[in-house]
Order: sequence, then C-alpha cells, then structure tokens
Amino acid sequence: MEDIGRIERRLKKKKLRRAAAAALAGLLLLLILANALTAKPLEIAAEESAKRIFSRLLNDSFLETMRELSSSGLTEGLTREQTGADGVSFLYIDSARLSVIASSVVSRAQEKLQNVDEITVSLTAGTMSRIALLAGRGAAVRAGIEPLGAVTSRFSSRFEAAGVNQTRYTAELELTAELRVMVGSSAHTVTVSCSSPVCEAIVIGGVPNAYTDVSNMEDALNLIPTEAD
Repeated sequence: MEDIGRIERRLKKKKLRRAAAAALAGLLLLLILANALTAKPLEIAAEESAKRIFSRLLNDSFLETMRELSSSGLTEGLTREQTGADGVSFLYIDSARLSVIASSVVSRAQEKLQNVDEITVSLTAGTMSRIALLAGRGAAVRAGIEPLGAVTSRFSSRFEAAGVNQTRYTAELELTAELRVMVGSSAHTVTVSCSSPVCEAIVIGGVPNAYTDVSNMEDALNLIPTEAD
C-alpha cells in the first residue's frame, strides 16, 4: 500500500509540474502576443514625436542663425545678375558665403542636439490595445528617444518658370539628423530632415512679341500648319 501511495504522489507531482509548465508557457505566449500588439502603436507614437520635436529643433537652428547672419549683412547679395563681355546675362551665386551659412546652421543645430537629454514618450496600455473603450486607461508604457550621430547638410537648387520669359532660382538648405528610438529592449534609427530656402532670385529676359503656352501634346499639334492654313 505504501508503494502505491508513493507512486500516486509522484504522479500528482508530475501532473502539477506539467500544469505549471503549461501555465508558464501560456503566460509567455500571452506576453509575446501582447508585446506584438502594443509595440507597434508605441513605436509609431515615438517616431511621430521624434520627427515633430527634432524638426522644430532644426528649423529653430536655421531661423536663429539666419537672423544673426542677416544682422551682419552676410545674407545680402547672395545672388545677382551679371552681364558678360559678350553681352550675355547670367546669374552669379556666392557659393563661398552659402557654405559659411550652411556651416553656421549645422554648428547651431549640433549644439542644440547635444544639449537634448533622452526624451520619453508614453502611451497607456488601453490606448495601445486599440480598443476605443479602453483608450487612455491602464498603466503607461514608455519609449525613449535620443540623438544619434551628427547633423548633416546639403544644398539643393532649382529653376522654375515665374512668368513670360522669367525664371525663378531658389537655393534650399536641407538639414538631416538621425535619432534612436528605443521601445523596450529593441531600438531602431529614425531620420529627420527639414528644408529651408536660403536665397531666391528672379532672372528676367526680354519680352517676346508673341507668346504661346503649350501645356500638352494636343495644343502642340494645333500649332502645326495644315493644308487649309
């Protein structure tokens, strides 16, 4: 009888261990599913906050620097129309001063970036569950955002029509910063960019006696002489 009782106790212990292991496995599976469902909303919220906060930082750096350089006259006369010896007009662009402006803006942005501590973004568990009735309820789950690397700059320019025989030239400075978004134990990089115009000029040519706006192929075909003409 003692052997039978001992065997029954062993079987009960085995059943308890199996039940505990099954419960633990179920709990881990539930946590994995919960993390998969909630991590994405928090990641999206962190990315949007990062883009909003650091875009404003880059824009502020540009505006503050341009205000200072403008008071010293450095931003005046960046472009001017000149006429060569052959009588042909061309647009002169002071690339040296544009480089000075870009360097000053990047230095200001980098300084601001280094002074930023880690930013925390949080969402409640109810909001991350995507259930409308639970929105704003439950414990807060946090994600961290911190600057990563340096601010880089790039000039871009374009010419576009501004009227009859008039062309607008625009030079823009694009600032780019990389940020690291940390959600739990995972982290990924987010790139934030903003562009601001540095200078603009209108190049005016002679006014023609006749002007035709050909905006599509049908209009162009209508200009071809026919036998009736």
